[in-house]
Amino acid sequence: ALRGEPFSTWAGPVDVALGMDYRKDEIEQTADALQYARAYTISNRQPLDAALNSIEGFAEVNLPLVSDSFIESLDLNAAARFTNYSTSGSVTTWKVGMVGQLNSDIRVRGTISRDIRAPALISLFESGASQQQVVLDPLNNNAATSITTIIAGNPDLRPEVARTYTAGVVFTPQWLPGLNISIDYYAIRIRDAFVTPLADQVLRECAAGNQNFCDLVRRDSSTNALTGLLVGPVNAALEKTAGFDFQLDYRMPAFGGRLDFYALGNYITELEIDALGSVLRPLNSLNRT
Repeated sequence: ALRGEPFSTWAGPVDVALGMDYRKDEIEQTADALQYARAYTISNRQPLDAALNSIEGFAEVNLPLVSDSFIESLDLNAAARFTNYSTSGSVTTWKVGMVGQLNSDIRVRGTISRDIRAPALISLFESGASQQQVVLDPLNNNAATSITTIIAGNPDLRPEVARTYTAGVVFTPQWLPGLNISIDYYAIRIRDAFVTPLADQVLRECAAGNQNFCDLVRRDSSTNALTGLLVGPVNAALEKTAGFDFQLDYRMPAFGGRLDFYALGNYITELEIDALGSVLRPLNSLNRT
């Protein structure tokens, strides 16, 4: 990585950072004889040996815009990162933000960013854990049927992608040294979020004519009786959340040293998960109880 101040503006020096990195992740999983024979009611993890590597390049700049004028300071900061995963290809993330020191007591800040979360190795390459469960078969008058569900990885998973907005204010009153209060609003929207469908969801979607889900259903070729399911994570959820973060810190001298007080809080105003046709709003459930 390289970092420096290659030039200055009317408001001060410009900070620039550049860099690249390479990472390799590996997983090795063993199983005992009983798991290998799928003898347990749940789990039955199978042997696994997999790896992925990624190459990243990043750049970041902090650009002063105002200094000792109508406000004390105003800085623009921006960053971008390009990542290539051996499993899912390339993705770009970025962030643009501003920080303004209005006076000695008040600082404001805000950001907009594009964020990602890459799938873990186990989500990509899980070799087929299994469990026994009872499901209702919609093609057999919803008859209760005991089946084996195989949970496998999905090597075609793509990174989740999020758009994040934040805005906040920090209050550090000079008349009470050591006190720091901050309030930040956030709003996050995640698309292509990972979700592993439940057995009932797979059966319901297949019964509705979704062939992609019918490919996961195992039936007896002569009786059409349900015998098993194959499930795994897919990029099929949309998640939204918003709220406020609160923080209070206070430091004061005491007993020949320093005494620190702090408090953290979060208030969620929105939380919604839309996955495979089912919309979950946990906040609504909480409000009803």
